[in-house]
Amino acid sequence: MLKRILKDSWKVLGLGLFLTYLLTSGVNIALASTPVADNEWTESCSNTRVEVIGAGMVGNNPVTLTIDDYANVDKIVVQVMARGGSTQPDKVTFTQAAMVEPVAVALHAVSVTPIAVNDTAVVIGSGMIGLFLIQALRIAGCGKIIAVDVKPERLQLAKQLGADFGIPVDDDLIAKVKKSTNGRGADIGFDAVGIESSVTAAINCVHRGATVTLIGNLAASVNLPLQKVVTQQIRLQGSCAVCGEYPAVLDMIERGKINVD
Repeated sequence: MLKRILKDSWKVLGLGLFLTYLLTSGVNIALASTPVADNEWTESCSNTRVEVIGAGMVGNNPVTLTIDDYANVDKIVVQVMARGGSTQPDKVTFTQAAMVEPVAVALHAVSVTPIAVNDTAVVIGSGMIGLFLIQALRIAGCGKIIAVDVKPERLQLAKQLGADFGIPVDDDLIAKVKKSTNGRGADIGFDAVGIESSVTAAINCVHRGATVTLIGNLAASVNLPLQKVVTQQIRLQGSCAVCGEYPAVLDMIERGKINVD
């Protein structure tokens, strides 16, 4: 046990010294917990168990530090975003760049979800990820976006950022969503909360054959309305963190396509 503790302590110390060196060298570091492919972070992430902290380049070269981890993770890679480098455009401030990871989480969720032009989407939860989801869905070509939340001020902000409807969580939620979709239900649903009631709401808000993408995971496990999922052939899709979306996100922030302010 003592040997394991000492080994892990050296890992943490080595990581700390490495990051300290980079910071004192004038490098801007973006940190994020992200699953990526084992040997190429921009490839598919679906079959890997890799944790990555940050993403970026120093000049034209990735700066990485690989160390063993003890929590069922293959390795931790530290990748660094250079100050003024190609991955952080000049027009993107450091404060804006700090929002790259949550925007990328939303963008990744949209990328793994089958979306057709003019689809109607319902987003359960209008917190940070939900608000970025709404913007990403608008970029992806959704025709109608419905935001759902318990807080009126969040729904107001969601509408300012691109949602067509802001519906509060109450007993009439499903009926209101159906009314806003001509009785049909949404084509795609997103749960950005991750508790039983939010997962159930996302499933109940979509029509037969729709896809529901689960992003939030506040609860370790939830009960599902299994009969509805099975009999209406609803597809449940998980979305975990990011997989190479950072460059696209930085570009969209620079061009004003995503509002992170």
